[in-house]
Amino acid sequence: MTGDPVKLYAYWTSSSLLGYAILSTNETGIWKNYTNGTYNSPLNMTGYSFWSNFTWSNSSISEADISWRIYANDSSEDKNVTDVMSFTVTNTTTTTTTSTTTTVAAGGGGGGGPSGEERPEVVGNFTVIPNFVKVIINQGDTKTRNVEVLNTGKEELEINIDTENLDKFLLLDTNKFNIKPGEKKSVRLVFAASENKLPDVYLGNIIFKGGGIERVVNVIIEVKEEKPLFDIIIDIPNLFKKIAIGDEIVANIKIVNNGYIDIVDVTIQYSIIDMDNNTIVVKEETLAVGRTKTINRRLKIPSDVKPGRYILYGKITYEGGIATASDFFEIVEKKEEPLDLQMLILAAVSIILIIIIKIVSNVKKKNKLKCYYCGIFYKNEKSLRNHIKREHPRSKKN
Repeated sequence: MTGDPVKLYAYWTSSSLLGYAILSTNETGIWKNYTNGTYNSPLNMTGYSFWSNFTWSNSSISEADISWRIYANDSSEDKNVTDVMSFTVTNTTTTTTTSTTTTVAAGGGGGGGPSGEERPEVVGNFTVIPNFVKVIINQGDTKTRNVEVLNTGKEELEINIDTENLDKFLLLDTNKFNIKPGEKKSVRLVFAASENKLPDVYLGNIIFKGGGIERVVNVIIEVKEEKPLFDIIIDIPNLFKKIAIGDEIVANIKIVNNGYIDIVDVTIQYSIIDMDNNTIVVKEETLAVGRTKTINRRLKIPSDVKPGRYILYGKITYEGGIATASDFFEIVEKKEEPLDLQMLILAAVSIILIIIIKIVSNVKKKNKLKCYYCGIFYKNEKSLRNHIKREHPRSKKN
C-alpha cells in the first residue's frame, strides 16, 4: 500500500571496472534521474559484476503506475540502461520486489543471478567522484583539485581519509569528517612539488573509509621542469584506452625541443606500469630530434597481467636533464569466440567463396562458343570453325 517500500535492482556485468548506477523514475510526471542520494542513488559499484539495489518509497503517492529504469557506466566510460519496468501503487498493494539483469554497453559475458532474488538492503554507503585524478605540475608550483563524497546510504557516516605514496605532494584540508544521508562533502586536494623535486611521474592513492566501506581514488602526478629544454607528450587514442590481455597498446608520442637549435640525440624509455608502481613492460631507444618529433609505438600486453588500470609511462633523457609524461588505460580480459561460432563463420566464408567461383566460371562460359561435338569452348566463331575443320572434318558444318 501507499508508503510501502519497493525494491528495484539490476545485475550489471562489464569487461571494465564498473562505475556508478543511477535510478530514474517518472513518479513526478516526467522522468527524473536521482543524483542527490534519494533512494540511495547514485550507487557506487565495484569489480566487474555488481547488484545495484535501490529501495523506492514515496508516501505522497496513493495510486499510480510508476515506471523506472537504472543507468550504469564503467571505467571506460561505456554506458547502458535497463529496459523500462513498472509497478503499481494502490491502497492495497504490499511490498514489491522487481529487478532486471543487464550488461554495460561495452561489457562482456552477459548477466547473472536470478531475477527475483532478494538482495540485502544497503544501510551505509557512499561514493567518491571522481575515482581518478591526474595532475601536471611544475617544480616549485602548486595545483588544486576537488573530489566529492556523497552519502548514498541511510545512516550518518564518519569518513576517514588516508593516502599512499603521496606524503611529499598532497595536503588535505581535512582527513576526517561526518556526513549525513544524502549530504555531499567536497574535499580539497592541494598538490605541491618542491623546486628540487626530480621531474618524473609519481603514482599514489587516496583512500576513503567509512561504515566498513572503502573507496580508492587513483592519483598520477607529473612533475615538470620549470623551463625544460625538452618535453614529451604521450597520447593513447580512445580506441586503445581499453585493451585486452595479449593485445597491443598503441600510443602517439611527441618530443618537443625547446632549447637546442641543432638535431640532438635523446634516449627515450617507454613502459607499462600498474597502479602499485610495478613495471610490466619496458623498451628503450635512441632518437635524433630536431624541433619536434612524433612517433607511434606499440607495446604488447603480457598474458599474465591482471585486469585493471595501468599507466603508459615515457621518459626522455638528454644532456642536462630528463622529461617525463604518462597516459592511463585499462586492461581487460580477452574475450574468446566460442569454437562453434568460429566454425560457423569459417563454413559461411567457404560457401560464399564457392558461390563466387561458380558465378565467375559461368560468366566466362557464357562469353565463349561451345563445340557441339566435343564440348570445348572457344573465344570466337573463327576459332570454333577452324577447330571443327581440323578435329571433326566429317561432321556437318556447324
